[in-house]
Amino acid sequence: MGHHAMMDPAKVDARLDKLKTDLKLTSAQQGAWQRYAGFVREQAKQHREQFDKMREQTPPAHAPERLERMSEHMQLRMKSLEAMKEETRRFYDGLSESQKATFDQAMPQPRQGKRG
Repeated sequence: MGHHAMMDPAKVDARLDKLKTDLKLTSAQQGAWQRYAGFVREQAKQHREQFDKMREQTPPAHAPERLERMSEHMQLRMKSLEAMKEETRRFYDGLSESQKATFDQAMPQPRQGKRG
């Protein structure tokens, strides 16, 4: 899923719906799922709002200011990623081994650069 698609509420909902179906959650896991899915939706919403705000701003004319803006954006993204990591761990720890394997397959993989 591309960067912009991850911010589209319909695509986020579709991805979460598919994951929920694929995980075959038990009734005891539904509360944890609701918390996790709500968190993912809120993160996507915040990311979309930050992206829209950034697009509306006039780019700084000078390199140091551009780098400062990039740094601020990356700090926000890192904070978001850390929160996502914690929430994912909380949810993941309540899954069975087969559900964890399904979740692992559904989770995006980091991009690998070509070597050699």
